[in-house]
Amino acid sequence: FDKEGMDDFIIIKYVFKNNSAADITGFRAGLFMDWDIDGDTYDKNITAYDQAGGFGYVYTQNLDPVDAYFTCALISKGEYGFYGIQNDGNDGGINIYDGFSDDEKWFALSDGVNKTNAGPQDVSFVASGGDYDIPAGDSIEVGFAIAVGKTLEDLRSVVATAKAFYDSSLTGVEEINEKTLPIRFSL
Repeated sequence: FDKEGMDDFIIIKYVFKNNSAADITGFRAGLFMDWDIDGDTYDKNITAYDQAGGFGYVYTQNLDPVDAYFTCALISKGEYGFYGIQNDGNDGGINIYDGFSDDEKWFALSDGVNKTNAGPQDVSFVASGGDYDIPAGDSIEVGFAIAVGKTLEDLRSVVATAKAFYDSSLTGVEEINEKTLPIRFSL
C-alpha cells in the first residue's frame, strides 16, 4: 500500500465459494506459520497469544532487547483461533517433525484459542477463523494480516491499522496483469 503507516503488514484475502447444492456449516479457515525468524537462532523463537490484541505472535528470545514481533492475525469477521506449536512436540503439544497429520491440523485449526505459548525452541503456530456458514452457491471472505512491530504494543497498533484498512478499503479480488505484479516487496 502506498499510504503512510501501512508498510508493516500485508493482507491476505481469501474468498471461499460453496459450489455445492448443500449448505456448509462450521467452516474454518487458517494458516500454518513456521517462524524461523533468524536462520541461526530459530531454536530460540517463542510464540504466545496476546489476549489484549487478540492474536498470536512470535519473537526471538536471544535478542535483548527484542527488536521485532511478528504475527498472522485474523482481521475479518469470525472467532480467532490460535494454537502454538513447539515443532518437536516436547512440550506436550503437536510434534510436526513426525508429520503433521490431518487430525492434528484439524485440532489446531478448530479448537479456538488453545496452547497459548510454545518455546523457546523451533516454533510455529496455526492462526484461524470461524466458524463460518456458507449457504449453497454463496461465498465468504476471510482476511489475515501478516505483520511486524518493534514492540508488542507496536504490533497491536499495526494489526489494528490493518483491520481498519481491511474493513473500510478492500473490495473484490480483481484479475491482475502479470506486468503489474511487484518484483520485490519487504516488511
